[in-house]
Amino acid sequence: MNKLISSLSVAALFAAAAPAMAAEPVELWRTTGFTAPESVSYDPGTDAFYVTNVNGDAEGAAGFISKLNRDGTIAEERFAEGLTRPLGTAIADGVLYVATVNSIATVDLASGEVTQYPAPEGTNMLNGIDVAEDGTVYATDTMAGSIYALQDGTVSLWLQDPALAGINGIEVDGERLIIVRMGDLSNGFANISPIGDAKQINIASKEISDFGQTEIGIFDGVDMAEGGVLAADYAGGKLVFIPEEGAPETILDTGMLSFADHHYYPELDGLVIVPVTQSNVVIAYSWQQ
Repeated sequence: MNKLISSLSVAALFAAAAPAMAAEPVELWRTTGFTAPESVSYDPGTDAFYVTNVNGDAEGAAGFISKLNRDGTIAEERFAEGLTRPLGTAIADGVLYVATVNSIATVDLASGEVTQYPAPEGTNMLNGIDVAEDGTVYATDTMAGSIYALQDGTVSLWLQDPALAGINGIEVDGERLIIVRMGDLSNGFANISPIGDAKQINIASKEISDFGQTEIGIFDGVDMAEGGVLAADYAGGKLVFIPEEGAPETILDTGMLSFADHHYYPELDGLVIVPVTQSNVVIAYSWQQ
């Protein structure tokens, strides 16, 4: 009897120490009618979502921003226009920050006014974007393995390193940046070699180190979650939770191509909102960790 009690106690101890498996996200709604949606961000001030529509090649300024209501209905199809391949988004203090292929743009969410800050010559494709508490805007250059920064109205190269090859999504987390990578793009998107990992960068020292364990995939968006990050696998149509400690976990596997720059809002009942670029759809899920 004592041995049985002892065995049960040990089993209970290990069960308590093991991380709980996250529930699969539940779909809330999906909205169609976009033109290559790539990123979605929520603004609490206007209680609305803002979606980038790439809508064209790198040479034209045909990209635009759509505004969505909380229930996914389209409030304004073309809230802001005149952007060249708008990709990643972030929102701070009533301003939408957009990474375009050749600039960092700001959109005043009260008026829709667009201001563009050109990237320096040699920039390839600004993609992911986020804003630090000090107002610095960081944007990734996927094709060049680089990070640019917008400070005092000027965009300049902040960091370039081989360890950032295929960089896409970026999040500011206190004194560090968290990034995810798509893979080796030296032979173009059609011949991408997946890397699919996350890294952290100390903002003060610019030291790069691994974040969590490697997960093979082609990661696009990244957002902070409790104990780790939530990454979107562009090619696999997956949402993957990458903890700082322990093995990554696929929490959703749709098989859809082109899961892009999602955002996660635990304060909105665990809302995860995902643009699916090639399907021209935005999908909202509820995810409880």
